[in-house]
Amino acid sequence: MKKEELIERVFEEIAKEEKVLKLYHSFPEALPREKDMNISIANKQESNVNRLAIKKTEKRIEKLFKLLEKLNRAKMGTCKKCGKEILMSKVNISNASLCMDCAKI
Repeated sequence: MKKEELIERVFEEIAKEEKVLKLYHSFPEALPREKDMNISIANKQESNVNRLAIKKTEKRIEKLFKLLEKLNRAKMGTCKKCGKEILMSKVNISNASLCMDCAKI
């Protein structure tokens, strides 16, 4: 996959996660004083789940932006076997002349 395509996919993922985050933020918080204690507890639990989901989504967006930075700085190479464009990174530096598929063969 070309670098530009990877960057495009990361942007798409960021957009998806931001939509999810917006959805979580649209959920109302639990009301602090409910007449029925069971409803109050259920609302608080739901609110806690929403807060955890928001934090998880925010972390994912943060990781995607870091990946985007790495992709923008990354050098690209060409697989000597099949001609595909490959990322040159520490992860695959030992087989930097081959893409992941050709390196497995």
